[in-house]
Amino acid sequence: MAAVADEGPLARADLVRRLGFDPKDVVLLVNHLEREGLVLREPDPRDRRKNAVTATPPGRRLLHTCAHLADRANEQLLAHLTPAERRTLLALLTRLVQD
Repeated sequence: MAAVADEGPLARADLVRRLGFDPKDVVLLVNHLEREGLVLREPDPRDRRKNAVTATPPGRRLLHTCAHLADRANEQLLAHLTPAERRTLLALLTRLVQD
């Protein structure tokens, strides 16, 4: 959901490439999010033969709430570290994700 909120409408194939998930899993995920009213499938503005996935206003509100809660959880987790230790930890974690 964050991917389509950040990038605007995304065709399913583009979403699969961006997430690196199995296409069948993306279909199941989009189906679930659509049933919950968090995303919407509409004709892709770049190619009307395809559908694009877009975050709905309730989906965007949920993402905002999740981001706020994640920020609070991170603050609690890192509260006992100095600013230098925080930077070091985040740099190491970033390396793990990128490699």
